Amino acid sequence: MRNPAVRAERLAALGEPHIAPLTELVHAFRARDGSEYPYFDPADGGVDAAILFLLEKPGPMTVPTGKGLRQGSGFISRDNDDPTAEASFWFYREAGVDRRKSVVWNVIPGWNGTIKVTPAELRVGVEDLAALLLLLPRLQTIVLVGRRAARAER
Repeated sequence: MRNPAVRAERLAALGEPHIAPLTELVHAFRARDGSEYPYFDPADGGVDAAILFLLEKPGPMTVPTGKGLRQGSGFISRDNDDPTAEASFWFYREAGVDRRKSVVWNVIPGWNGTIKVTPAELRVGVEDLAALLLLLPRLQTIVLVGRRAARAER
């Protein structure tokens, strides 16, 4: 995702049928508050996904403003240029996870400038997760990645 051409290609794909409903959800979240919500990666399965990998909270490399002088991608993606994405990429590869059958998201879906998570933020994130699950009709498995993501188990 470091390459601007790759990011432009992914942005151009946000209206594709498998990802458009998720893009609309992100737009609704963005209209609601001041957090920066990354897009779902169109290279993943989108609404056709059978597996949801639910992480904790997006980091600064998921948003275009990035961290310091580094620009983020604007996507929650295993292709991002950060240690979490790199570890995820290799895990999915080693586990044989077909990315077209999976999707990645966060229990706290928006980046608000801090890695801290408040109880209120977690409550809203769980409510947002319910809206996402309605858009994933083929979902069979949710993998909770991290301590905060595990709090969304109910």
